Amino acid sequence: MDLNLVKTFVKLAQTGSFTQAAKALGQPKSRVSRAISRLENQLAVQLVRRTTRQTSLTPEGEKFFLATSKIIDELEEEIDNVLDSGSEISGVIRITAPEDLAQAFLPGVLSEFTQKYPKVQIQTVITSEYVDLIKNNIDLAFRIGKLKDSNFIQKRLSDVKMILVASPDYIKKWGRPKIIKDLELHNFLPFHHWQKSPELAELNVKPKLVGDSFVLLVNMALQGSGITMLPDFYATKYLESGELLHILPKWEGSPNHLNLLYPTKKTSARVRLLIEMVSQRS
Repeated sequence: MDLNLVKTFVKLAQTGSFTQAAKALGQPKSRVSRAISRLENQLAVQLVRRTTRQTSLTPEGEKFFLATSKIIDELEEEIDNVLDSGSEISGVIRITAPEDLAQAFLPGVLSEFTQKYPKVQIQTVITSEYVDLIKNNIDLAFRIGKLKDSNFIQKRLSDVKMILVASPDYIKKWGRPKIIKDLELHNFLPFHHWQKSPELAELNVKPKLVGDSFVLLVNMALQGSGITMLPDFYATKYLESGELLHILPKWEGSPNHLNLLYPTKKTSARVRLLIEMVSQRS
C-alpha cells in the first residue's frame, strides 16, 4: 500500500475537509480526493462520507485514523530527523502569532534564524484570531494569555506586563498624571481588556476609543491623542527612542504569559533550533 495515500487520509481526518487537507499538503483538492478514493478501493471499505456541505469519517474511517495517525506522524518526524542529521538544516517551519507580537518580537529572532540557517523557509500566519494548529499545519504558535490548546506542548517564554504610555507632546500640553485616579482628567485610550485591572475598572471614565489593536493604540499615542496601554515588550523601542514616556511607572496591569505551543513532543531539528533561539531571546 502507498503510504502517501494513508498520509493524505490522516491529514484529511485532522483538518476535516478536502479543501483544508489540500492546503496543508500543498496539493490540488482533486488530487486529495483521488488519493482517498484509491485508498478506499485498496481497503475495500468506505472511510469518508462526502456531501456537498461537509466531510466526515465513517466508523471504519475513525478506526483506521486512530490506528494510523500516530504512526504517520512519528514516521514523518523520524524522516525529518534523518534528513536534518545527514545534511544542512533545511525545510519549512510554519508559525502563527498575533500581529502585535509579530511586529515587536519576531522580526529580530526570525532574521537571525534565517541568516544562521539559510535553507530553512519560514511561513507565517499572522492573526489575532484563534488558529487550529493541526488544520493549518502549524509547527509553532505564539500565544499571549490563557491557552486553549491543552493537548499541545506548552512552553512559557516570559511574562507580559501592561504599562501606561503617552507622547511628550501630550504630557507637555495636558500634564503628567501622578496617581491612577488622575486618568479621569485625561483622554484615556485603553486596550479592550482594561477593566480586568481592578484599579482601572474603578475609574470614572468613558473612553472615546477602546482599542483591540496595539498597532492602533501606539499610533494614537504617538500622535499625542492620549494616554494608552501597551505590553511592555511592544512599548520598549518607543520608550528607548523617547517617542513615548512611561506614565505612572509603579503601576502595572495584570500580567499575562507569552507562550510557545507545538503539537508534539517529537519535533524536527529545525523546529527545535528555532524554539531554542526564541527561548534565549525572550
